[in-house]
Amino acid sequence: MKLQDKKPIEQCAGKSDVRDYLNNPYLDTENKRLIATNGHCVAVVPVELSEGDTSGPVSAEALKAARKTLSQLREAEIVCNSGLEVRTGPAFPRPNCDLKLPDIDRITPDKKGRICVGVRAQYLADVAKAIANQKYGGVALWIDPENSETASILLEGENGAYGVVMPMRI
Repeated sequence: MKLQDKKPIEQCAGKSDVRDYLNNPYLDTENKRLIATNGHCVAVVPVELSEGDTSGPVSAEALKAARKTLSQLREAEIVCNSGLEVRTGPAFPRPNCDLKLPDIDRITPDKKGRICVGVRAQYLADVAKAIANQKYGGVALWIDPENSETASILLEGENGAYGVVMPMRI
């Protein structure tokens, strides 16, 4: 599997979840993608496969080691089969777990007929941290379907706290 940028997809994987299949991103060779989920959110990144890659979990340690090589190379590569071998780097054992990855295609909304509002993720995170319960960090998103071109997103926090994130051009 070839990585061409430093996206830390493993941030969406579980950290020490009892459902061990959520603790590592999953390489889906059939659909040429790397998937990470913690059961509450999911991140999917298309990947270019390396010869010999097989579907299965990819450890955060292997991904971090591969990204370190990106400063010298234009792309990093991990051969993912019975182990995880970072080209020009260390090798790691492949995590062993019974995978019951959620059907992400079923839970991914279809874009057809939907309103699209682009938001800078950092602004969304900043507002959520400022207004939400520190333990859970949840917010409600309100999007005006009548004004999708200039729609701002209203985030409701706790105890009357709120924030607004303006859309970005996409």
